[in-house]
Amino acid sequence: MYHCRLFNCFSLLLGTCCLLVPLLGQASMFNVSMNTSSIGGGSFSVVFDLIDGDGMSNNQITLGNFMGFGNPLTSPNYVGGAAGDLSSTVLLSDNLFLNEFVQGFTAGNMLNFTINLTNNFIGGTPDSFIFLLLDSGGSPIPTQDPFGTNAFLSIDIVQDLPVIQTYSTVPNSGFNLGPPTVTSVSEPISLWLLITGLIGLRIMRR
Repeated sequence: MYHCRLFNCFSLLLGTCCLLVPLLGQASMFNVSMNTSSIGGGSFSVVFDLIDGDGMSNNQITLGNFMGFGNPLTSPNYVGGAAGDLSSTVLLSDNLFLNEFVQGFTAGNMLNFTINLTNNFIGGTPDSFIFLLLDSGGSPIPTQDPFGTNAFLSIDIVQDLPVIQTYSTVPNSGFNLGPPTVTSVSEPISLWLLITGLIGLRIMRR
């Protein structure tokens, strides 16, 4: 009887892990930091865009852990599948071609935030995430983004390995901002393994 329960426990654990690993592989998480000491104390707006490239409503982005954005200066403006604010989290879903979040803030010396995105890709043109800043007049701070969006950060959402590109400001533009630093955060697979292990122990004790 004990060996039967042990076998059932192992089967449950293995099966659960097999189900969880593909799901974890469909999401990516990143930390973003950017030195903004040259504009610290100034009034700006942050823009987060999710562009629906593949024509399918199949991706979502959660942004959070905002630091260096000071107290929000304005209420958020939304386009499409956008929600939230800088005091908590921002959600973007590709409900429309353009899904946009905009909110005014006072810049600190460093901007930091996290990005958690799904990696659903059906082929063709991928969905894209874009991060840019607007000056106090509402114009984009010019960057060396070759696509003309003035992005400091863009992420093409392709399965398994999103394509990340970062840009600095254009020389002699009146701004001197380097590209943000983007680091990948490992998914907490060990936590899921711990949970399934506890489930297995519970079964064995019955």
